[in-house]
Amino acid sequence: MLLKLSEVHRQTGVDVDALKMLIEDKLLVHGVERGRAGHVYLRADCLPTYQSLLGLLRKQLLHELRTAQKHIRRVEQEVEAVRNDLDLAVEDPDAPLGHDLLTLRTRSHDPRGSSLTSALSGLEFSAWAVRRYQDAVQRTQGLAHFQVD
Repeated sequence: MLLKLSEVHRQTGVDVDALKMLIEDKLLVHGVERGRAGHVYLRADCLPTYQSLLGLLRKQLLHELRTAQKHIRRVEQEVEAVRNDLDLAVEDPDAPLGHDLLTLRTRSHDPRGSSLTSALSGLEFSAWAVRRYQDAVQRTQGLAHFQVD
C-alpha cells in the first residue's frame, strides 16, 4: 500500500514539507515511489519512525553547519587577499592593482571562482541551507506532541 505524504505526516508527526525536503535531497529513499503525475508516495511497509526522520533532519543540519564553516574560512581567505592588495596599493599607489582587488564585484556568476564575491555567494547559499534544515528540525520537534501513533 502506498501512503501520501499527508498520511505519513499523520502517522509520524513529521510535516509534509520536511518529508519533501528529505526526499528531494535524497536522504529518504527507502520505500519512496513516484506516481504517474510525479506525486511522491511512501510504501506503508517502509514507514520510518518519527525518531529516524528527526535523526535524518538533524544529521543534515549538522552537515550544512559544517559546510557553512568551510565557506566562512574561504571568505576569510578571500578577504585577506583583498586586504593584501589594498595594503600593497597603499605602499605603492603607482603600482598595478592586485588581481583580487580588481576582480571584486557585488555579484558573481561563478560560484567556484576564487574571488571574494564567489566565496560570499557560496556562504549565502550555505546559510540558506542551514536555515532551511534548522527550521525543519524545529517544526518537527514542535509537531511531536500531535503524533497519533
